[in-house]
This record gives sequence, C-alpha cells and structure tokens, in this order.
Amino acid sequence: MLNYSQHNPYEDEQGWSGKLPSWTWLLQFLLIAPILIIIFGQVALLVVEGTAQTGPDGGSLLLPYMLIAIFSIMLLLPLGPFVHRITYHIPSFLFLIFIGTLIYSLVAFPFSANNRYKAYFIQTVDLETGQNQVALFGLEDYIRSIIASIPSAAGQSIDCVSREEIRTGVQQCSWEGIAPRVVPNVPSGVPPEKGYVDWLSYNVSRIPGQNSARFVISGQNTRACVLRFDRPIKDFNVLGSSKDDRFDAVPEVGSDQIRLWHRDWDQAWTVDVEWPVGDGKQPGEEGMEGKVVCLWSDDNFEGVIPALDEIRRFAPAWSAVTKAQDGLVEGSKRFMV
Repeated sequence: MLNYSQHNPYEDEQGWSGKLPSWTWLLQFLLIAPILIIIFGQVALLVVEGTAQTGPDGGSLLLPYMLIAIFSIMLLLPLGPFVHRITYHIPSFLFLIFIGTLIYSLVAFPFSANNRYKAYFIQTVDLETGQNQVALFGLEDYIRSIIASIPSAAGQSIDCVSREEIRTGVQQCSWEGIAPRVVPNVPSGVPPEKGYVDWLSYNVSRIPGQNSARFVISGQNTRACVLRFDRPIKDFNVLGSSKDDRFDAVPEVGSDQIRLWHRDWDQAWTVDVEWPVGDGKQPGEEGMEGKVVCLWSDDNFEGVIPALDEIRRFAPAWSAVTKAQDGLVEGSKRFMV
C-alpha cells in the first residue's frame, strides 16, 4: 500500500494527488476547457445574435434569457473540477465586474449605432380619397422616440394601435406622411395625388344566384396585388395559374385574403371568388365587401418613397427601418359586390 503521509493533497482532493506537482491542475484545465469553451462560445454567440431582436419584435423575452442562461452554465462547466484551486481574489474581482455591468445594463440606453433597434415601415394610400398614412411598427416607447425626430410628423397627433393581423406583439404608430411617387404617371411638379386613381383599376361582376364573383385587377408599375375580404371566403381560382390538386386553395376555416403575383409587369389578374352561404340565407342573397390592394417596393432611387427617405435621414442613429409586409407602399380601393 502506498503511503501518502509525506505529501499533503490540496484540501479535500484524493490522496494520490499529493504526489503530483501543484501546477498540474493548470495543465489539466488547458487540456479540457479551451475546446469546450470555443465550441459552446461560438454557438452561444450565434444563438444570442439570432435572438437579439426578439424583444423589439414583440416576442417573449423568456427564450433569449433561457438560452443565455443555458449557454452560460455550459461555458462554466469546465471550471467545475478546478474551481476550488482558484483563490478568492478572482471571484471577488468577477463579482465587482458583475455589479458594474448590472448597473450599466439597467441604466444605459439599450440601443446604439452598432446595436440598432429594428422598426417596421409601411405607407398606405387610399387611392379614392387621396389620404395616405405612414406607419412604423414596434414597441411604442421607442417608436414614438423615432417619430419625434421626423419633420413631417411634427405637430400631428400620433395614434398607436395594435395590428395583430400584420405583426403581433407590437404597436402601429401612424401619421399623415409625404405622398409617394411609386407610379410616375403625372408630370414633374404635379402632386402625385392627382394620379392616384389610375394606379389601380379593377372590375368585379357578380354571378347571379350564387355567392361568387369575378374580379379583374390591374395595377400600374407593380407585379403584386392583394384581395382582402371583410369576412372569410371558401374558395377561389386564378385564371391561368398553376394548381396543385394535393392541397385545397383555401383552408377549412376560410381565408380573408388572396395574394396575387405576376412575373411580368402591369399584367391583369382574373380571379373567381366564392364565399360561404350564411345561416338562414340562400345562395345569391349575401354580398361581399373588402379592398383591392396593390403593392410597391421600388426603393432604388431617392424620391420614389419620400416618407421612407425622410425617416432614414432624420431617424436616430440607434434605429434601423425595414418593411413591415411584402410592400413598402400599399394603394387600395374599396369594393362591394
């Protein structure tokens, strides 16, 4: 039997460790820790960066905080067998750093030019009345701070409402903005509002005795339009489009919109729409209301969407703007059939 009486192991370590040089724990640490820290550290950075906008997007903060906690534990696990070797000076120093960073995190503004807040932009235009609204989506406090720096919004009453059908968990704050010029159908110097009515044209005809209608839709300088209904429809068919018989055109619960896309510019869509018969009603007795909407996202040149140019020019450096939906500008007309 070996005798360890001549060598005193460190604190409560096993007796055989007393025969080893005292610095061997550092060698063991260097063999075990770096590989795990590099792997977990890179994955942790990727995951945290990927979930950084969870809060500004209106999502729950539980997920990013749980991920941070889990990866923090995994990064500290390699220290477990050696932590008793570390003197109290290092934990004391790390505790002071923790207190300092905690105070800074609670007091400092959470966004900067290198870590910007993401806001969502959309401009809606009523092509019949000429009224247009510029809207930013996000957390209300930060969105109001951004809007406060926009010249065209000065003096206006900013309304913030929840629009769950567009983006959940955030508020839409809107104001009357600068008119867009996404369709160049009026001479230079003429207000674009003069040409609004020609941006979108449609014809809708009711099929007698049925809860169905045919829409013919055409938009200028666009390849995307949307049919939005005030209540769900049960079926539709776009003439000339491909279909997959494995899937229904509309789910069982119905759909309140049809998104239309063309590969070619300024092409018309012909859409047959059918809606369900209400309780106690006969086919053909009920009509349908909604909006025909066309989308524009051409942001290649300054002045096409002046409201967006203005936001980019005057918004705080800690903010960034992206589009809220498929289009930066939506032009709409009401229909009733």
